[in-house]
Amino acid sequence: MLAIRRGGGYRYRPGGRVRLLAGDEVIASDPDEGREFLTRRFGWVLVDPDGDGEMELAPVAPRG
Repeated sequence: MLAIRRGGGYRYRPGGRVRLLAGDEVIASDPDEGREFLTRRFGWVLVDPDGDGEMELAPVAPRG
């Protein structure tokens, strides 16, 4: 994770145990192989709705 944008400010290279709050924006850079893992960690999945390779985020469906 490179940074967290919160309330107009940035917290760069957060380390240790960082608590994310509603409205936070996570700025990350990683090889493509890590995209799916990171999106799932935050409760999302990557989808390609048009089949054109352009991915979008969708919330993970609740279980049950």
